[in-house]
Amino acid sequence: MMQFLNNVKRKSVYMGIYLGIATLLLRFIFSLFPGVTETIYSRFLFPIIRYILDYTIGWCPFPFTYLLIFGLVVYLIYRINGFFKMQPEERSIIQVLMSILSGIGYVIFLFMFLWGFNYARVSMEKQIGISSSQMTKASLKEELEISTSELIEARNKLNIDGGKIRWEDHPSNLEVRLRELVSNKMKALGYPIPGRVRGRILKPKGILLRISTAGVYNPFSGECNIDQGLHPLQVPFTWAHEFTHGYGITSEAACNFIAYIACKESEDPLINYAGHLGYWRYVASNYKSGEREKYALFRQNLPTEITKDLQSIYENGDQYPDILPEIRDFIYGSFLKSQGISDGLQNYSKVVRMNVAWRKKMDSKK
Repeated sequence: MMQFLNNVKRKSVYMGIYLGIATLLLRFIFSLFPGVTETIYSRFLFPIIRYILDYTIGWCPFPFTYLLIFGLVVYLIYRINGFFKMQPEERSIIQVLMSILSGIGYVIFLFMFLWGFNYARVSMEKQIGISSSQMTKASLKEELEISTSELIEARNKLNIDGGKIRWEDHPSNLEVRLRELVSNKMKALGYPIPGRVRGRILKPKGILLRISTAGVYNPFSGECNIDQGLHPLQVPFTWAHEFTHGYGITSEAACNFIAYIACKESEDPLINYAGHLGYWRYVASNYKSGEREKYALFRQNLPTEITKDLQSIYENGDQYPDILPEIRDFIYGSFLKSQGISDGLQNYSKVVRMNVAWRKKMDSKK
């Protein structure tokens, strides 16, 4: 019996390594044929996976991420305990390395098949027919003025004092509303909208914010997670961003783009304003990086209510200082580049170029 179990264990180790290598090879092949990836995986296999996750794990009454973390901790304790129970002559560095490689292989396999192959699909710019070219200082200043005007208009419709917005001010069915806004917008752009992507709020506060992350899509559970410590004004835009990931979009810029154009069409004043504010901050950040003094003067002329809202967001963020932010940025930036997103973390800010290109396309149809 022991011999049989040892054989099964040995085969499972090799299987993990083989699966990992085969998956990486398939990922490389997919990257050469985005159209094939779009047809076979993104629009056929992934929707099936989406339905399975949403109508199994999606019914869990709490974030399934908790169970995944608990299961991982229990498994690691079991493996470490088993290692130390071995006889000294049975312990082998090679066996340990093989086990680690096997585990990595299984993770790669699951990550790619559950969601990751979407990195090789046709870009959103190509699918919706826009070209997000570089912007000049003048065009960026013009976009800042346009987005500021829209932001002020949205803020005037929100009857809440600046800096006083609370989580309780959101509609009670915020998850449902945001999912509908995102799915309707993506459907209008020609994307399949399978399943019922779940949005989850992770506790304790700061669990994501302390690693410079406001939200995260978990491909192993199919859930769109946000940090409970988020400022209420950041919640709609961030959650809409993660819902877009949940529907198979991997580009951070594309997710920001969908989050913006979805939230700004909401009839709820808070969701609408939060969408405009989320986008405005990207525009302002881009403009500030090249025109710091001019931005400072521009910032002084913002309405008091908006200034208070921004200050409230900054003060809330100060409660959750980053843990090793440089390491986090290096790891995630390197991961994005390895998946074909050449600008790494800068991809988030590309939303400004995408939106300008989209507005021009819409204006040309009028």
